[in-house]
Amino acid sequence: MRARDYRDIIAGAALIVIGGLTAIYTLTSLKLGTTTRMGPGMFPTALSVLLIVFGIAVLIPALSRAGEMPKVDVVPLVAILISILAFALMVRPFGVVPAVVAMTAISSRADSKLSLRGTAILAAFLALLAALIFPIGLGLRIPIFAWPW
Repeated sequence: MRARDYRDIIAGAALIVIGGLTAIYTLTSLKLGTTTRMGPGMFPTALSVLLIVFGIAVLIPALSRAGEMPKVDVVPLVAILISILAFALMVRPFGVVPAVVAMTAISSRADSKLSLRGTAILAAFLALLAALIFPIGLGLRIPIFAWPW
């Protein structure tokens, strides 16, 4: 059995698949245009092709390089996905600050290195930052605090 670098094989294949699916989407739904008069699909398609090229550049050398099979830990993945879902479900009814605090609290469980105090400090800092960036910096009309009752 030949030694292979499975981490880079998986990463290269993921880049190729993401780039390929994005290229297919942009080519079928956006106008490409010409090089002198570029359409809205030109730049995303070019980036997709570049992503495919980078995926090939990562994948090919990994086929002849030694490596070990990566161990997949599901708990951090699930914690991050649940935190994103919690933010999406909470931002409209409760506002940006409670949604960011909940997202930070849930996603901090993905890594056990952060203490409860560190999580609270991080959540407060990110909530303050989000309260400044969303309405002031980006001009979005998302409430800072909104209570549904």
